[in-house]
Parts: sequence; C-alpha cells; structure tokens
Amino acid sequence: MRDFACPNCGQRLAFENSVCLSCGSPIGFDLAARDFAVLGPQGVTLLTPARQICANLNVAGCNWLVPVGGSALCRSCSLTRTRPNDGDPALPAFAEAEAAKRRLVVELIELSLPINDRIADPERGLTFDLLSSEQEPVITGHDEGVITLDLAEGDDVHREQLRVSMDEPYRTLLGHFRHETGHYFFFVLAETGPARAEFETLFGDPDLDYQEALDEKKDSTGQRKLSPVQQVEVLDEVVREHYPEVADELYPLDQVRAAKDMSTVEEYVKDLRNLINEERSNLFDDYRSYAAPE
Repeated sequence: MRDFACPNCGQRLAFENSVCLSCGSPIGFDLAARDFAVLGPQGVTLLTPARQICANLNVAGCNWLVPVGGSALCRSCSLTRTRPNDGDPALPAFAEAEAAKRRLVVELIELSLPINDRIADPERGLTFDLLSSEQEPVITGHDEGVITLDLAEGDDVHREQLRVSMDEPYRTLLGHFRHETGHYFFFVLAETGPARAEFETLFGDPDLDYQEALDEKKDSTGQRKLSPVQQVEVLDEVVREHYPEVADELYPLDQVRAAKDMSTVEEYVKDLRNLINEERSNLFDDYRSYAAPE
C-alpha cells in the first residue's frame, strides 16, 4: 500500500486514518482519486463534488467517502450482504474484516478487474457474508459470487493454529479475501467460454478431485512438491508482505522465471529462506528489547 499525506498539513497518513493525528483535520479516503480529502465543519468535503464519510465509520471503522445524497455505504461496505447485528460481540472482528476488504477492493480496481455487485448482477454479482462462528459453524469459501468469511479468522491465535495445522506458509484476512475472490473471478471470467482452455493450459483441470490433485502435488513424505521457481514465488510474497524494508534485495520474478540454470534458482531459494529467518530473528530480538523490564 502506498504512502498518503494529509491534504491540510502534509503529515503522513495510514490507509485507515479518518483524522489527521497532526493537525486534527477530519479526512476521508476518495476511492476514485486513491487519495485523501479533508472534510469541513459539516462533515462534507471542502472540494467538489461534495462527499461525506461512509455510514459505517463507527461500526466498521470505514473512512471511505460517498457522494452526498447518494448511497450511505461506500463501494466496499455495500458489497457486504450479511454482518453481525449491532451490539453483537463479533463486531470488532467484523471491523477487522472490513478493513481487510477495503484493501482488497483497492487492489481489484487497480488490477482493472470488474466488480459487479448483486444490484448490477443479481445472480452472479459479488457479495460478502461476514459471519461469526461463536454460535454455529461457518465455512469460509466462495459459492456463485457469495464469499463467506468466518470472523474467527481475525483472531491471531486461531488463525495461526489453523495455518500450522494446514501446513500453509501464509494465512491472513486479506489473504482469505484474495483467495476467495480468485475463485469468484474464475467463476465469472474463465469457467466457461474461450478462457477456459487457456486457464487449463496454465493451471490444469480445476474439476479434478481436490484430494487427488493435492496428492499429486506432494512427495513421499507428504510435503508439497514445488519447483524452485514456485518456491521463489512463495518466498518472494512472504518477504514483500512481512519484511518490505528488505524487498530491495529481491530479484525480479520475471528474471527468476526466465532462468535456464535451475541450480542458481535453488541457491536463491536458500538465500531467501536465510533472509526470512534472519528478519524473523531480528523482529523477535527487537520485541524482547522492547518488552524487557528496566
């Protein structure tokens, strides 16, 4: 995510800010401009067209702008079909999920992917059910445009336990949304028609039995079989997501994919693993220094 600056004083802003912590100006994120705008005393932008903050500011921490006189919910919040009721203990987890979904929506728009909601396409439009599994089981997944998320995924301990038990290198709220929207875009863009053949050439037959497909991807010890280039792709994402301060040490992925000598790629895999282990160690050392009593 890029850096943002307060339009009033120039202070650096986080993507989630609704108030500048330097000058105190109320601000909102303008999706069309991919930038922030200052709100006046009446809660309306100082510049035209007039916009105001999303109605989900308090319930979901949403800081996106909507047109005055238009829908009360922003482009991201309006995609949510089901959420916990007001007063539900799961509302904080819902707010975390909505924060991740806002990042997803920006990514999809910047990738020029079509976001058709259930108003535009009642049968196949994209919508989200963000549900709590406190009272009944919830299965995270995608079904004909409906993406369901178990809000328990916002709990770090729960999510990490599942990540380890399922042997996943990466598991976050945003990762879940990216994964399930991948299913959605296959559903609307590549499941049928000319794109289907191209998809199968690149990724294989998506209709194969899921367990059989997993077994084909594992070696005799049950570990996933990844080519050296695939290993680089996974590790590259880990570094960029969790340790962006050292991302300038990475080789361009196009250069790795074009390599003819796999031994050099295998050596780079070792280098990446060492880099990640070193950054993890530094992170824990910094935490211990911070948490140690004086």
